[in-house]
Amino acid sequence: MPLVSGAATAYEDHKAIEQVTLKKDQLEALSRWLERHQRAWGAHITEPSTEPVSIWLDLTQVDGKTEQVAVVDAAHGGHFLRLSVGPGIRWAYCSFGGILKTRYARQPIDENDLAALRQLLFGQSTR
Repeated sequence: MPLVSGAATAYEDHKAIEQVTLKKDQLEALSRWLERHQRAWGAHITEPSTEPVSIWLDLTQVDGKTEQVAVVDAAHGGHFLRLSVGPGIRWAYCSFGGILKTRYARQPIDENDLAALRQLLFGQSTR
């Protein structure tokens, strides 16, 4: 779904260091960026971890649904994206344990994609 509004916050050492309200061109570019990465999402059945977040996105789609995307600094090194959809929305998926429902998904993100995302959101490589 196309995005109609959003805000991005960059964090360092658990403190916000930059916050931007995304403009129309950024929302369009971010929609395309997320679309290119949509097949890599995998259901994440646990609550979000306490690993530090370096980027937090609050997004609203054209249909009014909200979602949050976080770039998480993984404890074992590297980064991953974590998607949380609005309250009351759950994805159902098949697992060895049967059909499970969750509102979280995650996927790895490499350094090049992370640099491109930072550039799109903040116009630089915010760390």
